[in-house]
Amino acid sequence: FIELCKSGYIWTEEESKYTENGIKKFVTFRNHLSEYIRQRDNIKPPQIDKKLFRYLQIFLSNYKTKNGTQKKLINNSINKNIAILKTFLKKYIIGHLGISLRNYKSDSVKRLKDDKKGKVLTYLDVSEITRLYNYDLSDREPIYEFARDQWVFIALTCGIRIEDYLELDEKHNIVNINNSGKDILCLSFYQSKTDGKVVAPIGNIGKAILKKHNGTLPKVGVTLSNKLMKKICRWASIDSRVYAQKIKGEALRSFKKYELVGNHTARRSFCTNSYKAGVSEFRIMQISGHKDREAFFGYIGTTKEENALLFSDTKYFKLINDIDTTVRNLRRVWVTIVL
Repeated sequence: FIELCKSGYIWTEEESKYTENGIKKFVTFRNHLSEYIRQRDNIKPPQIDKKLFRYLQIFLSNYKTKNGTQKKLINNSINKNIAILKTFLKKYIIGHLGISLRNYKSDSVKRLKDDKKGKVLTYLDVSEITRLYNYDLSDREPIYEFARDQWVFIALTCGIRIEDYLELDEKHNIVNINNSGKDILCLSFYQSKTDGKVVAPIGNIGKAILKKHNGTLPKVGVTLSNKLMKKICRWASIDSRVYAQKIKGEALRSFKKYELVGNHTARRSFCTNSYKAGVSEFRIMQISGHKDREAFFGYIGTTKEENALLFSDTKYFKLINDIDTTVRNLRRVWVTIVL
């Protein structure tokens, strides 16, 4: 199967050749599966069912290799490996070899709940978004500019989910709101996930993007835009280091920021940048469409150091810094003299 993927005989869902990184993932899973078979038994077609997938999930969470190495995969990694197995079954066992798996139903295999361990999330700050927006893509294919403009529009307007963005219709979802004789251009839509209505003002860059694309919203599909944005961010030198949460017993992982940028990073960027600018969480949630406060704060990507700087600029911190310390200092002197 891996050799057929390398040769281009078997393609991805997007009808393109598997990348070197994609091949490496297949090789890694093959090693996991080999260990499972070595420790358990060979897997025959009738045994490929919901129960087998559950056994694999449990096995991958904690097992020891032939040479004694302990392997403990986090839930997110287990889900990715299970997805690779499903791809292998679909494209090779069923599709290429024509073997019937009568006990296997792809949609019956449940993903493990995200345990948040090892997950690396990031956002682009305003200066990075500005650099991205101003990066010259004129010598590239037009699709790159569409993907970049789509991402920037989302990141600076309301952080709309990409699935909702791709469904927008300029005639119905871009409206003027009149306020005291002044028209404010807004994005108005209902979220597919919650059915909640969102109305968000469109800033100058958003207006410039609309004008540039003749009044229409630039649109690029989910998978392709994810892929293109990593390239564009690399070209724009958005390459600062982002560190993963430390997992006990494992080496600290780090990435260049462009490696982590995707469609959802635009949503995180909107939430984080508006929060850092001092906008109240209530006001941001009205624009981002978040219903749950805990879920909203999962989108705030500030580091501990950034949070400390933000806290130092709050009214509370300024208030305690204005407390008069003269009396306390004088009392200390008096106590010293008495002693």
